[in-house]
Amino acid sequence: IHKHFVDDLTWDCKKCAKKMVRIEEVLDCWFESGSMPYASMHYPFAKKFAGNSGELKDFEPADFIAEGLDQTRGWFYTLHVLGCALFGKNIFKNVVTNGIILAEDGQKMSKSKKNYPDPNIVFEKYGADAMRYYLLNSPVVRGENFRFAEAGVAEVLKQIILPLKSSYQFFSTYANIDNWKPTKIQIIRHGEGDHNVQNVYSGKVENAHHLTEKGKEQVRNSAKNIAKFDVLISSPFIRAQETAAVVKDSAKFEGEIIVDDRVRENDFGNFEGRKIVKGIFRLDNPEYSGGETVSELHDRMASLFADISRDFRGKTITVCGHACSFRQAEMVVGSIPAKNEEWKLIPLPHTAGHKLFFPSPQTDNELDKWILSELQVLVENFRENFDKYALDAALQSIPKFIDKLNNWYLRRSRERFWANGMSDDKISGYETLFHVLLTFSKILAPVCPFFAEELFKNLTNGESVHLEMMPFPNKKLVDNTLNKKIEISREIVRLAAFIRGNKKIKLRQPLAKLQFAIETSEDVELSEADLEVIKSEANVHEVEIISREILAKYAKRIVKVQAKKVGRKFGKKVQELIINGKKGDFRTLENGEIEIAGEILAAGEYEYGFLTKDGVEAEATSEVVVLLDTEITEELKIEGFSREIIRSIQDLRKSSGFEIADRIKVEYSTDSELLKSALGKFREKIAGETLATEISENSNLDSDEIEVGGEKCVLKLAKV
Repeated sequence: IHKHFVDDLTWDCKKCAKKMVRIEEVLDCWFESGSMPYASMHYPFAKKFAGNSGELKDFEPADFIAEGLDQTRGWFYTLHVLGCALFGKNIFKNVVTNGIILAEDGQKMSKSKKNYPDPNIVFEKYGADAMRYYLLNSPVVRGENFRFAEAGVAEVLKQIILPLKSSYQFFSTYANIDNWKPTKIQIIRHGEGDHNVQNVYSGKVENAHHLTEKGKEQVRNSAKNIAKFDVLISSPFIRAQETAAVVKDSAKFEGEIIVDDRVRENDFGNFEGRKIVKGIFRLDNPEYSGGETVSELHDRMASLFADISRDFRGKTITVCGHACSFRQAEMVVGSIPAKNEEWKLIPLPHTAGHKLFFPSPQTDNELDKWILSELQVLVENFRENFDKYALDAALQSIPKFIDKLNNWYLRRSRERFWANGMSDDKISGYETLFHVLLTFSKILAPVCPFFAEELFKNLTNGESVHLEMMPFPNKKLVDNTLNKKIEISREIVRLAAFIRGNKKIKLRQPLAKLQFAIETSEDVELSEADLEVIKSEANVHEVEIISREILAKYAKRIVKVQAKKVGRKFGKKVQELIINGKKGDFRTLENGEIEIAGEILAAGEYEYGFLTKDGVEAEATSEVVVLLDTEITEELKIEGFSREIIRSIQDLRKSSGFEIADRIKVEYSTDSELLKSALGKFREKIAGETLATEISENSNLDSDEIEVGGEKCVLKLAKV
């Protein structure tokens, strides 16, 4: 509403009977905006400020403000100036300054030029989450200008959201086949008790504070909304046991009520029997209250959760406890340290309130331990950078973790999930994957709120991920030695794949031998089991660790000088540098630079290479060198065709609509001697990987002919 409209608006004053009109004195609107933090509390007119000499008490500065770079001269400065002038302190703690989003051509976005994609179409094609992640992961959150490109949004969908959907789909598919369920602990606070009405602390078991009639009704109403359970545990306090009895009766539960001292109420110490004060004050001052510390409360709940995870695996457990039970459970599940102030933010329920918790997995499997360790590294990095408001830095570790999850953990775990029955190792795999996805939904919630919500609800059937606490890293699960070992193993496999790509050799084609030398300064030891993993992932028959001395016999390290980058710097001497590099006449320095022909080349001005004998290729990073025998014998060629047959049968299973667990019968017809040899020699392996109970030749098949590794073949599948 503009001035010439407002001037026509008047009212009669109820106090003085005069006419109220617009005042003529109006400050710049930025000053109005700048007074927002304390004006929102009705300063200085509210009662809390009356008679205190204008002091701003009980007011916490904003944790952060967000402001566009082009607007900082307005709101940013007036906030700061007014806060300091009036109260002598900052009115905010951090500033997130956003740069300007430009069109892809670098110009300002303009409606007349139409030099930007329609946002509604972008949302429709890729989703709002992809757009949100793309912008939060860009220089614009560092106050820098940023050229918006639709292809970047598409890349987020491809690298982040779709792979995570694939991870969940993998988990969901096999968990449903095996009818696996996570261990669930639903905690319900006791209903209203006598002590609640009296508003006093009651932390001793012998205190006979019973449920009121209102409290019993609260529990009955709450019991209608809790899931069906297998185990019922109660605090030893009377009010909790009475709550458990009501829950048992309402749920028609036939089991016994297990009384566990670890679920008891806080020890209130000197506060026992006194009127309730602000809870945080009491927990902040255990030496004054004489009661339990936050660490002690955490430890007894952690002990209970660990025992439940072991003794009631896959069951739903109802725990009737106290308000403190929820704080303790949140701390255990979210790994919230007792020394961190964030535990104070944990919301406590009303009487008879309830919530579902999922205990962390307990596993002996090395692969599980690795992904859980990497998850803690991700959580720590994410929290650390978010706490510093370095939003883009926080997001940079997410795609790396997704790659580890999908392209190593899940691929290496497939045989566990494919196996018949429910072994302890298979259950550990489900528990671990469930925990990883659940934790990831919480991490992703501030960045991709819609996808995170969908993932969380699919996993837990819970209310909302946005009501959950952001997890802390569990330092006890971090194993840096294991992380480094698998990082090296993955690097070896990646370099082998790079060599295959250069030689145009498919991964399905087995090769004879892979050798590698570890050059990292860190202590990395690979076991026989690790070598078997590398052998499988690189698809080779033999893997050998070699020393640097033996490496020198097979491959000579050379340097490829980047002439275009160093031409201006060294002029005519570039040719001498190139020649010496090809001879391997150089010296590597500790800082990553090299000395060659009396000159120093920095990282990026050269690349390492190798001279090897025919049939052997080499690739390297700063930490490992890989030699791969790329000669394909006739025997290896036939084995490669068996892999092609497996892939073709799997594709045909999928296109034919077979379920993952369906057993099939395979018939084939071909004139290819290679395919016949592969089907004859590797029949058992092909049958095992495709769930085929029978593989037989039939020259009268009427199905369409397909290509298998370039050879013609007819395949027909039938469900057994």
